[in-house]
Amino acid sequence: MDLNALTDFALVATHGGLGKASRASGRSKATLSRRIAELEEQLRVRLIERSARGLKLTEAGQMLMDRTEGPMHEVAEAMVAAREGLSAPRGRLRVASPVLFSQLAMGRISAEFCAAYPEVTFEVVAEDRLVDLVEEQFDTVIRKDCAGLSAWRCSATHGMQSKPCKSELSIVLWARTSWKMPRTS
Repeated sequence: MDLNALTDFALVATHGGLGKASRASGRSKATLSRRIAELEEQLRVRLIERSARGLKLTEAGQMLMDRTEGPMHEVAEAMVAAREGLSAPRGRLRVASPVLFSQLAMGRISAEFCAAYPEVTFEVVAEDRLVDLVEEQFDTVIRKDCAGLSAWRCSATHGMQSKPCKSELSIVLWARTSWKMPRTS
């Protein structure tokens, strides 16, 4: 079944006519009419009675509208949620950083980050030892120098984009993904 045809049928039924549905959707009346005709042919039943006074749903058309209105609304909401989910970070961000850096800076950094991205759970693990990004499931590792990163470079290349980035403080940041945090002033 062509879901676009079903969507167009619901649009015309909701707006009570091809003209209003066309203005609301930006699609031509001819396209809407053709799609409804294709849906009627596919279902082998008349869904809309066309007359000089306008359109009226048949019994089959009303039943189809009643039974599909809720699920179609849910699909539309799911599509919006998926689109918004792509634009707004959510989930867990697991960070390993040295103990001293965690004590001095990660409280402020995590507070600012959580305020900016409330859908993200920010987990900081204060460790002075070298951690394994993959094995210990860290998303980001912060280190004060490059010692030991050559081993990480080898172990972190399995399907991940890992790039060391040096900041003005000579802190090396390794991440399993290429996701970039926006800079704040």
